[in-house]
Amino acid sequence: MTLQRSTIIRGPGIVTFDSQVFYTEGDIVATPTIETFKIGTSMYGDVDERLDNIIWELAFTPAGQWKAGHLPVLWPYTNPTIGSSIFGAADKNVVVQSLAGQQMTFKAGAVTGMPDIILSAGKPAIGQVTMQCVGADNTAWSDSAKRAAVAAVAFSDTSFDPTDIKTAAFSSAWGAVSPWDDFQTQEGWVISFEVSLDDVRTDTDGLVDKTLGNIGVMAKCVPVGISETQLLALLKIQDTGIARGVSLSGNSNDLVIDGGAGNPKVTINQASPKEGPFRWGRTVLRAGEIGFVATHEFVTGARQALFAVEVGT
Repeated sequence: MTLQRSTIIRGPGIVTFDSQVFYTEGDIVATPTIETFKIGTSMYGDVDERLDNIIWELAFTPAGQWKAGHLPVLWPYTNPTIGSSIFGAADKNVVVQSLAGQQMTFKAGAVTGMPDIILSAGKPAIGQVTMQCVGADNTAWSDSAKRAAVAAVAFSDTSFDPTDIKTAAFSSAWGAVSPWDDFQTQEGWVISFEVSLDDVRTDTDGLVDKTLGNIGVMAKCVPVGISETQLLALLKIQDTGIARGVSLSGNSNDLVIDGGAGNPKVTINQASPKEGPFRWGRTVLRAGEIGFVATHEFVTGARQALFAVEVGT
């Protein structure tokens, strides 16, 4: 058997979701997850394996373009309504367009893993995003385009601009008391998100939706120029007002990390320091990596946003 090189399919692509185009730092990977259940018997053990559900999962790392239109798409759960559908009433498809001229469309997508935010002068700002696609709404399992479709479409996008990839030196401020009102970091910040989702299933269609269960936010950095006394005061692990059962919100301020005009700006609302080791060594800084978590703020009974992502002004 002979082989033609032209039949080896490869090459890069871009992702379009919710009307936004994403160029990527590396590969785009789309994986069909086929969930099954087994039929067991006492006599013969497992005698069959049967189909339960099929979803697509896509993972990619955006190239780091920090654009106003991208931000609410990549980080949609700034002030989540618990129990609400992440897929919504109308399907939003995820489209992967290859440079080679093939387009693959994955039906009914939503962000299930918000990407880390990396705020540093030496690194792109966006980590890996994960999306899941549950299949077209109100469409039979047997429909030939229920979950994915392939079409020949010439590559034509011209939206890429490398100046949209932002790296900058960031200012950091937590409250109004020195040194935390303006401090530097060793290598910038990493902000991570925990997204908890609950499956919605029916006996006929299996998984049809996911609803928001909880959102968590943590921002981490290694601060520079911080003494033992200052770190001890930040963590507030002793002294007046500290008792078992007290709320972390009693030691919280908005954490604002700002790269300046045109660059990323992230605010963790009512952030409370939760961790921070003391270190002694030949090369390490005395203060290790500190972590701030967003606490829940309510105003007249309404929960406020946990965080905000924007383009600095």
